[in-house]
Amino acid sequence: MKAMSTQQPLTTREKAMDEFPIMESKPGNIVLFHPHISSKAIDAVTEVLKTRWIGQGPKVEEFEKRFGARFAGGHPTLAVRAGTDALHLAYILAGLQPGDEVISPLFTCTATNIPLLYLGVKIVFADVQLDTLNIDPADVRRRITAKTKAIVCIHHGGLPSDMAELQTIADEFDLKLIEDAAHALGATYRGQNIGQISDFTMFSFAAVKNITTGDGGMLIMRDASLLDKARRLRSAGTDRKTKQTGNWENDIFEIGYR
Repeated sequence: MKAMSTQQPLTTREKAMDEFPIMESKPGNIVLFHPHISSKAIDAVTEVLKTRWIGQGPKVEEFEKRFGARFAGGHPTLAVRAGTDALHLAYILAGLQPGDEVISPLFTCTATNIPLLYLGVKIVFADVQLDTLNIDPADVRRRITAKTKAIVCIHHGGLPSDMAELQTIADEFDLKLIEDAAHALGATYRGQNIGQISDFTMFSFAAVKNITTGDGGMLIMRDASLLDKARRLRSAGTDRKTKQTGNWENDIFEIGYR
């Protein structure tokens, strides 16, 4: 007679741990962080899920306004599905075209540069500073050509780049300055919030960032006249506000995204 197994079936959590191993908090392991989701956040999400607005709706607009007031000095803000989406929008709004050159740090996440490849832009890598690992303004200046249209910087580990020198270079050569601030939510530079300094700033709300929405991103732009276009591009080229008033004459003039 075959003996019956006494082994209990794996729980959902155990199955997930088996498929996606998570470092346990125990002696000998160094766990860098645990995602913090407050009970208030859980309650707020639960309330939203009980309504008809479970996608982009009033809560998203409220988030944009409050975020802009807190971190962007009132500059226009746009919530998107990922920080990479925010960078892609920034590059489009900056007017980058195939064949243009953009100077970017050689030490950064691939997401900083992949949208540039989609746009057919040539990436020119600049060296980083030994003490900060942020882009070196001196090397940026050496790499500028007649085709250069923008500078991208990151704030590695939340430590701001040398924004004063980068802005001086951008102004001198009439270049757009774009910040990948995925690490830098809440950081300041010479008394200003990261988010209110340059032409475009991206923040990330991915699972491993300072504040998380599971995934998501925010684009801040200094030029308020770009906001309507940014909103259309976010919605596949559709003017959602006009559409929601019952106007179905919704011609699409731009290649948008979701």
